Amino acid sequence: GGGAENVANMLLYISREFGQLDVTFDDELPEKGGEPAVLETPQIGLLHPARQRAFGPGPYFETPREYMDWYRQHRPEAFEEDWPVCAILLYRKHVISELPYIPQLINFLEEQHKLLPLPIFIQGVDAHIAVRDLLTSEGERAAVAAGQRPANPTLSEDAVKVDCVVNTIGFPLVGGPAGSMEGGRNADIAKEILSSLNVPYVVAAPLLIQDVASWRDQGIGGLQGIVLYALPELDGAVDAVPLGGLLKNTGEIELLPDRADRLAMRLRRWVQLRRKNRRERRVAVVLYGYPPGLGAAGTAALLNVPHSLHRLLVAMREEGYNVGELPDNPEALLRGVVDSDMAADSGQAYGNPKEAEKGSICVSVDNLQEWLPRASQQAIESNWGQGLLRSGIRTMGDQLLLGGRVFGNVWIGVQPPLGIPGDPMRLLFERDMTPHPQYVAFYKYLENDFRADAVVHFGMHGTAEWLPGKPLGNMATCWPDQLLGSLPNVYLYAANNPSESVLAKRRGYATIVSYNVPPYSRAGLYRELQSLRGLLAEL
Repeated sequence: GGGAENVANMLLYISREFGQLDVTFDDELPEKGGEPAVLETPQIGLLHPARQRAFGPGPYFETPREYMDWYRQHRPEAFEEDWPVCAILLYRKHVISELPYIPQLINFLEEQHKLLPLPIFIQGVDAHIAVRDLLTSEGERAAVAAGQRPANPTLSEDAVKVDCVVNTIGFPLVGGPAGSMEGGRNADIAKEILSSLNVPYVVAAPLLIQDVASWRDQGIGGLQGIVLYALPELDGAVDAVPLGGLLKNTGEIELLPDRADRLAMRLRRWVQLRRKNRRERRVAVVLYGYPPGLGAAGTAALLNVPHSLHRLLVAMREEGYNVGELPDNPEALLRGVVDSDMAADSGQAYGNPKEAEKGSICVSVDNLQEWLPRASQQAIESNWGQGLLRSGIRTMGDQLLLGGRVFGNVWIGVQPPLGIPGDPMRLLFERDMTPHPQYVAFYKYLENDFRADAVVHFGMHGTAEWLPGKPLGNMATCWPDQLLGSLPNVYLYAANNPSESVLAKRRGYATIVSYNVPPYSRAGLYRELQSLRGLLAEL
């Protein structure tokens, strides 16, 4: 279809032919008295708001190559400055209906974040065809050239290289709405397509049957959570960022600028991570210490943390990362991190140059105030005291003590306690509560001072994803969004706990790396229990 222009031309034609009205069509009509041409929209095509008819959608681009050739003339600075290319999968129906969120999103990515949008509209069931045949990547081409992957026989000559793919449609990559049922899904095909492309695949669908006010008050409804987010997540989509929702009484979709900004920021950070030289990448590793004060620092469920952490750092060194001088003993590595955490907890790290030299961090209240929006600071102060210093949690003078150890470009620290002594889970049960200042300073330091290119949460599980906020569809007021929203987050999680790992994935923007559960065997009996068993057997 050609949208409103086809309908308008049809009505004008009927008025002329059957109503004897003197009707004039546009200048494109071949001759007076002729019939207006029907505007057709291809099943798969590309668009840009800067190339549009006066009274209707289009004209469209038939191939990505045609689009990129046009874009080179339209925005030459995008190629001169090497903007990341972001493929955006759009509903063909929304394009024909000229929903305003589409040009708004395209313009926002260009103007605010210097991302080169590649907007591809599809019917809904054609997503895998568009991704498989029209998109490629630097990594895919290198893998084919090295013989690591077979060449894609259906890849179009007009395919272009992209740095990321955004799904604004929801549903599975293969089958679309039909893929919602088991018979229509083919996870193996989706896995093959996305693994070959090997770029971030992000789900950022606007809400289609829920308005923004309802989302803000109640969170995203169950049906939309499944259709728009859970199904793409089964294919491997990450970083769920709802772009907006319905406007009441209009049926149009409202694009929320702060959510579009969050999406664009995360896309750019993922691309920057890939493009940056490994030697220069800065990585923060977050360990846990729950329950606090009971010797649990540096532990995780079902994971040998010291040996796994040491093995990770050695592997990073072999891959070209700067990890400095590592202890040979994994236990010594962990001991140093735990000691730094204890020094921060006791206050011994305050003004201690030896601790600072090893990587122990202190954040001043003035810096934290600069890093926080005013509304967030006021919310913290209403719960923990005026001036961000009254909580008493790891605070000395005007400094918030974080601890930590540095190894080259890798900083390792223990996640701060979530609550207060005697009530370590306080935040989980108070909806209006906020994290305390030292907790906020921990993550804001990683973002603004250490300038981490990626954060690794090491094992199951931390607490940032459990902070007050929406279960699905973070908004700017949600604390996981405020603390982790701009950081690429890799999360090691036990494979036997998908129900909680999905919260880390959605609320904490985590890309999950699963580890196997250790094998179980019969423990048997020991000491007095063996004697007791013998006595029971005699009865």
